[in-house]
Amino acid sequence: MKPAMGRTHWAKGLWIVADVVVIGGILGSAWWHWQNAVPDIAIPAPAPLPSPNGYDLLRQASGMIHETETMDRALSRTRVQNGNVSYGTTPPDPARVAADIAANTPALRLARQSLQVAFRNPPSRSFTTKFPDLAHFRAVARVLSVEGSVHETNGEYGAAAQSRLDAMQLGADQIPNGGVLIHYLVGIACEAIGRRPLWSLAGKLSADEARAAALRLQRIDANRVSLADALAEEKWGTQASLQDMFRQHSMRGMLDVLNPPIVTPESEADARSGQARWAENVAWTLATMGTSKAEVLRNNAAFMDALVAQCRMPYRADAPELPAPKDPVNAMLAPVFSQTRLKEADSRTQSALLIATLGLRAYMARHGVCPESLDSLVAEGALMRVPIDPLDPSGAPVRYHRLSDREYLLYSVGPDGKDNGGVAIDNPFGEKDSRQKTFLDKPDLQGDYVVGVNLY
Repeated sequence: MKPAMGRTHWAKGLWIVADVVVIGGILGSAWWHWQNAVPDIAIPAPAPLPSPNGYDLLRQASGMIHETETMDRALSRTRVQNGNVSYGTTPPDPARVAADIAANTPALRLARQSLQVAFRNPPSRSFTTKFPDLAHFRAVARVLSVEGSVHETNGEYGAAAQSRLDAMQLGADQIPNGGVLIHYLVGIACEAIGRRPLWSLAGKLSADEARAAALRLQRIDANRVSLADALAEEKWGTQASLQDMFRQHSMRGMLDVLNPPIVTPESEADARSGQARWAENVAWTLATMGTSKAEVLRNNAAFMDALVAQCRMPYRADAPELPAPKDPVNAMLAPVFSQTRLKEADSRTQSALLIATLGLRAYMARHGVCPESLDSLVAEGALMRVPIDPLDPSGAPVRYHRLSDREYLLYSVGPDGKDNGGVAIDNPFGEKDSRQKTFLDKPDLQGDYVVGVNLY
């Protein structure tokens, strides 16, 4: 009897083990399906590309651009204060700069043609898409700005302003159009390349030259691609990319796609491909066990929609930062957006103040005195409208005070959104001459964003 009973218990044990294995297999299969099922997302079809497309013309022009060390030196101006320019290096030979620009004349002619037609980037729908054209587009903006310095050296101040405005138009209206976030950020850089030397040039312009520059910059500003539109395109590019990658890789395999291991030439067993990478793999596997691909896509869409909605509202320094989704995939993607709103506000504020500065120059060059208000610039035809302060949540215009016949105070309320009466932001923790920098260095400091103090 005992052997029989032993066999019975043994058989029952086998059945229990079998039941556990079957149930475990069913649960494991259900979990695997839940985690790795990829929903079909309706990705909107990109807008059709114009024909002719300014993108193609600019791409062709940028392939013809030839930058030189002389041009680098011509662009090494570090700051402008009270109309004086300081160089980071010895100023280059003007004749050499002029010769280098002359050699780029065909490329610049083609680049200007791209400004006259509709422009739209080809759609980006994959994380693997490279954007080599962006560096070349930035080179076009740099050469345009150097061309402006050649005109300035020759006393052709109106032409110098228009060359710099060409670079700004590339950055504001062209390069970001139809692109994702990286296009927008490169556009901001190109705007700065064109705008920076315009601050010192403004005081040299005649009334008509300053008026032409102010009105053109207002048109550029009115047509600028918004950050919200760039982020909306970023959303659909990310959704399409994630959906495609999820169809090819498990959740575990996504780590190698989003954060591939780094192998140095010296050794394949470096910190990322050795023990540290193994620990990273374990941590990633544990973190993703409770996350499904569908949840990642939903979280990403909700986060990007909230980000786009926030960027369509007036800038507020006290606006809470949107929390990144808690799933590990979005937690890896979200930090790239942390400074974008501040960079947009900085660029738009500088342009608004430069528009007013150019309008004031046009008025003062004609009348010899400062106007009583910026409204006089509109009545004079020097501006289409008084520029709005992008940092003022109420949508009020930039601040202007007439101090004397030849002096005025022009400022934005700054990132804190409060009018401090023209008391400039002062960064006591920064380097020497940090007041020349924008508020991007210390966005939490109090004070206003004052022309001649905080701009560079």
